[in-house]
Amino acid sequence: IILNVPKDKGVITINEISDILSKPREKSEIKDLIYEEEEIDSIISLMREYKISASLGNGSEFIPTIFNENKLKLEKYKSYTEKSPTSKVLHFSWLGQYIPNTIIHRLMIDKKEEIKNYSEVWKDGAIFYYSRSSEEISTLIELNNNRLDAHILSEDNENKWLYIEKLHIEVKTVFDEINLDFKEVINYNFDGKIGECLYEDIWFQYKSGRNEVFLSDIKQFK
Repeated sequence: IILNVPKDKGVITINEISDILSKPREKSEIKDLIYEEEEIDSIISLMREYKISASLGNGSEFIPTIFNENKLKLEKYKSYTEKSPTSKVLHFSWLGQYIPNTIIHRLMIDKKEEIKNYSEVWKDGAIFYYSRSSEEISTLIELNNNRLDAHILSEDNENKWLYIEKLHIEVKTVFDEINLDFKEVINYNFDGKIGECLYEDIWFQYKSGRNEVFLSDIKQFK
């Protein structure tokens, strides 16, 4: 299926999948292998079970791996760790020696309800929307060079931190499913110096009732 669908089409209909599998395929090791209807249903079920795809409930299937590689360039998601800083964006990252794109694809499938527009999805990233306390939080999540970055855009500081906790749980679940080690960090800009703090150190301060967290209070800076 993946080889025979245009790379700019990550959402396809079940009928299109059936059409691909029920006919000889040019881009296939076994070009003449044709599947019956029951076999096609089983293939789609397996794709969903292993989080290769997800049903969108309208006769369409969401397959992240066949989106194109054209990354969206949205200035409003630039965080204070970048050239055009804004305090509205919080930059949360997961780092590892090896992070395959399976991570972002499974995350897209697990969080598909937060994807509003599939034109805002590409092979290694997407824009997610989450509503809380009458505010819509939007987040750019992308995979690049063995790091997964989330740029969380919100007017409300509390909403940003509560969404970070939600992401922490969701992303940890995906990493645990494929048994990969990772490190979670919050990125900062301190007097023009860009760096990172461990998520657990920042979160401990926040859960202790601190609305502002100072680097001098974090153990790795003492």
